[in-house]
Amino acid sequence: MSNKELILNQFRRKQELYKGFTKKLENLIKEILTTDEVCIHSVTSRTKEIDSLAEKISRPNKTYQKLEDIKDLSGVRIITYFEDDVDKVAEIIENEFEIDQENSIDKRKEWDYAEFGYSSLHKVGKLCPSAIIDDYTKYKGLCFEIQISSILQHAWAEIEHDLGYKSEEGIPDAIKRRFAKLAALLELGDDEFVRLRDDLDRYGNKVEKEIKYTPESTSINKVSLQKFINSNEVMQDLKEFFADWFGKELKADKDSYWLKSLPREFHYIGINNIKELGDLLKEYSELIKKSIDLIYTREEPHWTPSMILFALLLLVIASKYSKEKAWEVFEGLNIGPRYDFVTQVKQQIK
Repeated sequence: MSNKELILNQFRRKQELYKGFTKKLENLIKEILTTDEVCIHSVTSRTKEIDSLAEKISRPNKTYQKLEDIKDLSGVRIITYFEDDVDKVAEIIENEFEIDQENSIDKRKEWDYAEFGYSSLHKVGKLCPSAIIDDYTKYKGLCFEIQISSILQHAWAEIEHDLGYKSEEGIPDAIKRRFAKLAALLELGDDEFVRLRDDLDRYGNKVEKEIKYTPESTSINKVSLQKFINSNEVMQDLKEFFADWFGKELKADKDSYWLKSLPREFHYIGINNIKELGDLLKEYSELIKKSIDLIYTREEPHWTPSMILFALLLLVIASKYSKEKAWEVFEGLNIGPRYDFVTQVKQQIK
């Protein structure tokens, strides 16, 4: 029996073991990455198929003596949003697993600029002995490959694969140049996204100081609202009240619908800076508590602190305008509280 047939037979007997290992590994990595402050787009996995393995061990430039010589039977792909997070993820992986540095490779450093390539960081490893507990014991000694790349690097690899282009001979020079230009644009895009993120972080730090010292000059936008929610004392009191009323933990506001829509809605009714917002919140804090059941129900699937500000928006409109004008404003904002909301709020005020 040839080595190829021997390896394939060995894998057929162990394929289910590897499938279980791959899934366990994916779940373990997801758990590890949620405990670190790295922005992850996705974590996916795959176990090599028989046909793919047969093709791999048939390549003339590869020689495999046994199944254990093949390190990527179980594979996990980690996609980050930002290019500089690739190395951060790699560091986390190296701290959590037993890494085979000899077989690991940083394909980003192998790019021949005369050709084309936009690759990822590959780590080969095993479970650390300290991690081999309970049902992980049966996976002792199994190797895996982890590929880490940014979302733009991943998109490039997928498109390149779909087009069937791998710097092969016979590709016209004009097309090669176009591929090279696109690769350069994507690399520039990766760099610019990192810079934009860092600029937004710096802007957030600046806004935090502006809210404290010059709130009347701080315009209302998504960033300033988030900083306001995190720092305003009245907000802290209302967050505790809302959590008790809902009986649920607060969810992060980072990507909530409310945080994105509220700047436009406050501007619509003439509230344009953080001082005005803070003064209104202080003025209406008790009314918000009294009127919460006119706005929300305890059956809400989840809630975020920005929903407090949405409640403020509704109450300001209902209390400051006539009933007819209030509904005109609601329609202009494309929001619709319960039909008797304005009447009920005005009764609460009395």
